[in-house]
Amino acid sequence: INQNNLNVKIYRPGYLVQNYETGIFQVNSDDNAYFQFFKAIMEIGCFPAMETEIFDFSFIDQAAEAIDILSTVEEEGHIYHLFNPQRLSMKEIGELMIENGVNIKSVSVKEFCEYLKDNMEEQLIDLCLKCDRTTQILANYGFEWNSLDKKHMADIINIIN
Repeated sequence: INQNNLNVKIYRPGYLVQNYETGIFQVNSDDNAYFQFFKAIMEIGCFPAMETEIFDFSFIDQAAEAIDILSTVEEEGHIYHLFNPQRLSMKEIGELMIENGVNIKSVSVKEFCEYLKDNMEEQLIDLCLKCDRTTQILANYGFEWNSLDKKHMADIINIIN
């Protein structure tokens, strides 16, 4: 982009969730990482009462509106990170789930980790994110993800340093 002097805008959305106004979400919600994670928490029956606000929920209609606005901004070659800065903690999310009638309980991070350790194999299967449908479609077009190896970890470490 820089070498060819192109005027390009890159939009990097956060975790997209349902429409804020209607609550409607993608047809394949099972492919959404957040929904998979929360489903797993519901199946496990507890959540860690972590208070660090790390989860962003970028509502799809607001993300679309933000992209529409940013597309009119007169800037050359800019990258926009689109995510809701109003983040929530796992504790807050768990409490909202309880308020909505989900039968789960709040436990300490230590208790949560111990529970996972004691039920490791079964619970890890629940917590593992899946993207089988998308992976199969990509494979049909000859695309396959590469694994992280020593060289690529070295690249990450070099970037950090």
